[in-house]
Amino acid sequence: MLRATSKLILCAALACSVMPVNSQSDTNTVSLGESLKLIRDFHPIARQAQLIQQEGNAYVQYARGAFDPKIYLEQRNKYYDGKNYYDERGVGLQIPTWFGLTLNAGNESNAGAFINPEDITPSGGLSYAGASMPLLRNLITDARRTQLQRAKIFETRSGFMKNTVLNELAANVVSDYLRWYFAAQELALYNQAVAMSTDRLRAVREEFIAGAKPISDTIETAAQLGSFLLSQQEAQIEYAKAKLMFSAHLWNSDGLPVEPLPGVLPAFSGLDFLDSFVAAFPDTAVVENILELQPELGNMSFFQKELELEKRFKKQQLLPDLSLKYNLLSPGFMNFTGPSITALNNYNFGLKFSTSLFLRKERGEYRLADYKWQGQGLKVAWKTRESTQKVRAAYVKVLTYRDMLGQMKGLVDNFQTLYENEKIRFESGDATVFLVNTRETKLIETRIKQLSYFEKNLLSQTEYLEKAGILWQILR
Repeated sequence: MLRATSKLILCAALACSVMPVNSQSDTNTVSLGESLKLIRDFHPIARQAQLIQQEGNAYVQYARGAFDPKIYLEQRNKYYDGKNYYDERGVGLQIPTWFGLTLNAGNESNAGAFINPEDITPSGGLSYAGASMPLLRNLITDARRTQLQRAKIFETRSGFMKNTVLNELAANVVSDYLRWYFAAQELALYNQAVAMSTDRLRAVREEFIAGAKPISDTIETAAQLGSFLLSQQEAQIEYAKAKLMFSAHLWNSDGLPVEPLPGVLPAFSGLDFLDSFVAAFPDTAVVENILELQPELGNMSFFQKELELEKRFKKQQLLPDLSLKYNLLSPGFMNFTGPSITALNNYNFGLKFSTSLFLRKERGEYRLADYKWQGQGLKVAWKTRESTQKVRAAYVKVLTYRDMLGQMKGLVDNFQTLYENEKIRFESGDATVFLVNTRETKLIETRIKQLSYFEKNLLSQTEYLEKAGILWQILR
């Protein structure tokens, strides 16, 4: 269980019983921002996203290992029937470099009755220092350099992959929170409607008993109350469902789901960040920078760069294998006296050349690498176009719902005025309860519709920010 953030757990946990939203002042409320703190730190998907980034870092470390200096020490001997057949000892150091050159130095000491004459060394051993280097194939790049370059690109890709996961998670969290919040608001409207209709039924019954109202007014008011009660029960079901859906995102520091607690309600505070994000990233700016903003596209683009490195490496394999090895030799342990004529005349030298006559394997591998690279480029081009169109479509939806929400405000104000006027007429005896109920029903329907457009407006903003690849930033 969380220890230092008990309020966040209360806010994050969802009430088992449905609480009237219009009594939020008497209950605990949770903002989206408070919930995001829990989700960022403890949600399994958020933690998995962090592992993706760490995997990229580990891959670079692994690839750098190919350039680590290496030391070795070996000894071999055979002693049998009183004879020393051979005693071979060696110690050395190898230093790979980025340019394909490998530096090496060491000392060999070999002795024995049956040792190969070419392996015999002076009594103090034979030291060597030199280098080996490819001259054609693997000169521009080789397997270890390609691996390190790919690892660095994968490290960047892992950041995009992490953000892709977080972007989807953030969209689900915000959407589920909005549905919970607006389910609470709809339930609050029906709670108010039931309370008002109950009071009206009580008053009408009293007037009927007193002979001031006909029985039809009592029946009409009771039918209105029954309709509101049914709608209230449906709203309670939707509220409970939305609450449980949001609770699925909440976990504690022990990696366990947070159990629902009663009396916690969603709050609107903090949701204005959606408007701020949309204002800061209009569709024109997003489309212009789609490859930098959209993490999925960034991942695909950098994967193409990985394939380009592989293609470049395979092209190098088409060249003949020509390598050079040269070592200066000196008796004793690393007893080099400088570039004297004597020292330069003690060396061993090797030159190696080989090539396939038809290069069918190498040419086939290069073609495969080229096809993969071209295919990924086409995929990036198509995905960029598709993402661009989706961003534009989502932005149109944002603007449309924003406009419709403004129109709904005028409708609600008009129906509110009609309802208030009808109540005044009813209280003065100039209107029937049927007209009051009709105006009230229409007002409730319009307010529910206004809530629906308000919810769609915020959900469309959430969808736009997700498709733009920006929403993950709320989980940083």
